[in-house]
Amino acid sequence: MTNWHKIEDYAPPQRELVMVTGPSGYVTHTKFLELAYVDEEYRPSRGGALRWQTVTNDALSDCGFYPTHWARIINLPEQA
Repeated sequence: MTNWHKIEDYAPPQRELVMVTGPSGYVTHTKFLELAYVDEEYRPSRGGALRWQTVTNDALSDCGFYPTHWARIINLPEQA
């Protein structure tokens, strides 16, 4: 079972890819699920909301997604 953490209660680890979810703003799929990370050295939040990056280094907020919860990724295969 995956343990989801509320971002405002438990900050995610820095520079670790995690699963994130929150409201999507869309009608058909009201929540989103993405892989993302936070790197305060690369994109500091400066006291505001955490600035999430996607696996392609794009800002998750560029998609209109603002995560409310995060969880560690489970059982990813090792890279060959």
